[in-house]
Amino acid sequence: MNPKPREGFHRRYVALLKKVKEAYPEASIFCFTVTGWPGFGPLVEEAVKERNEAGDKKVYFVSYPSLEKEELGCDWHPRSRPTANSPTS
Repeated sequence: MNPKPREGFHRRYVALLKKVKEAYPEASIFCFTVTGWPGFGPLVEEAVKERNEAGDKKVYFVSYPSLEKEELGCDWHPRSRPTANSPTS
């Protein structure tokens, strides 16, 4: 992957986390990514680590296994109700 989009993604993701915390300073933020999300999962994890190191301990990284097509809803997001084959069921 070209480093420029990676750098931009990371920088903007950190900025998003900061903006959310400014608006909701007591909120816990959970950043979910699919295991193996090509090139971006590690960037999300790095952004969470950066916020944790900056003193924000209420930002969390969560990775979950890839889901079958039937497990996905709108825009490829996980369904709100797991099916019998879901890792969460």
